[in-house]
Amino acid sequence: MNEIRGGYLYNVVPEGRFDLKIGGGLTFQNTYVRLVSGNLDREVESNDFAPYASIHASYELSDRLEFQLGVDGTSVDSVEFLDAVALLSYELTPQWDIGVGVQSFSRKLDVAELENKYDATSVFLNVGYSF
Repeated sequence: MNEIRGGYLYNVVPEGRFDLKIGGGLTFQNTYVRLVSGNLDREVESNDFAPYASIHASYELSDRLEFQLGVDGTSVDSVEFLDAVALLSYELTPQWDIGVGVQSFSRKLDVAELENKYDATSVFLNVGYSF
C-alpha cells in the first residue's frame, strides 16, 4: 500500500500545557493485494481518493517532555482506514526533538473482486526538526 495525505489541523485549545487540534484532509491510497493458495491466484489493485477526519492532542509533561496522541480515519465507499499514533517526545534543543512511539494502522479493502483487511502495529523512533 502506498499513501499520500494532505490535511489541515485547527488548534482548538492553543494555550497552556494541553493542546487539542481537529481537522481533516484528503488521502490517496494505492493498494495492491495478491493472494495465492492452492489453485487460487488472485490479484487486485485499487486507487482511491477519500476525505478523512483528524483529532490530535498533546500534553506537556515538563518543559521538555511531551506526550502526543493522534487519530486519522475515514469510512467512505471502498476506503476504510484508521491510523492511531501515541508518541512520547523529548526536546533536545528548541529545534530538535527525539521520541519513541507506537502506531496502529488498519485498512479495509472492499472491491468487487476481493475483500481484505490489513492491520499493523509498529514501534518507532522519531527524530524531529522544527523551523
